[in-house]
Amino acid sequence: MRTTLTLDEDIATQLAWFREERKMSLRDVVNTAMRKGLTVMSEDETTRRKTFQTPVLRGGKWQLSGGTLPSDAIRQMDDEAAAETCK
Repeated sequence: MRTTLTLDEDIATQLAWFREERKMSLRDVVNTAMRKGLTVMSEDETTRRKTFQTPVLRGGKWQLSGGTLPSDAIRQMDDEAAAETCK
């Protein structure tokens, strides 16, 4: 099929680069780009973008060794760091 096509400048530049890089005709570069683009566009969203879900683990209150809660451990480290800077 013959048609007239008006290209944006950035697309024309990319096509010219592909023509030179791959030693292809403009017709072949445009047809290849159109096939690939239309294939991606026709895939449904779930095929293109696979999501990953991280499982949620509910462990209740966490405790460090010796029965220390994380918030208590952080508070203790902050207190120790403050004491070191005051020396």
